[in-house]
Amino acid sequence: MRHLSLILALAFLGGLLISSQALVAGQYKHRGTSEVGTMTGEQLQQWDQAQYQLQTRDEMQTQEQLATRQLTREQTVVMQRQLDKQGYRIGNIDGIIDNETMAAIQSFQADEGLTVTGMPNQETLGALVLSTPQQEFFGLSPEFGGDEE
Repeated sequence: MRHLSLILALAFLGGLLISSQALVAGQYKHRGTSEVGTMTGEQLQQWDQAQYQLQTRDEMQTQEQLATRQLTREQTVVMQRQLDKQGYRIGNIDGIIDNETMAAIQSFQADEGLTVTGMPNQETLGALVLSTPQQEFFGLSPEFGGDEE
């Protein structure tokens, strides 16, 4: 009787294991990758970990791009001059990010296909200043912590 109970318990656990792997494979197949359904448990773990790392990296890049830069007054004046030079209405070029400056930044971001935040983030400054000396001035070049390679 003990042996029969043990065999039934093992068979039940084996069935759960197989069905759980089938469910996991079905979820991954549903995500759009047909090859994943044929992977073993260890391969699935490695694939899932790689997907997580890609997602985390993409989220970090997005956060870096959207992070508002803390600009000095001098940097803000240069940014305002660049926007004004490119035809965006600034109002007073005074080194203060007021409503007019934010509206100009929003217009620039929309025209450039960037995420519209109205604030001078790394993505916006990178698109606004193309020369290396200006990038260095805003701290966007690699030696100043920028993400260019």
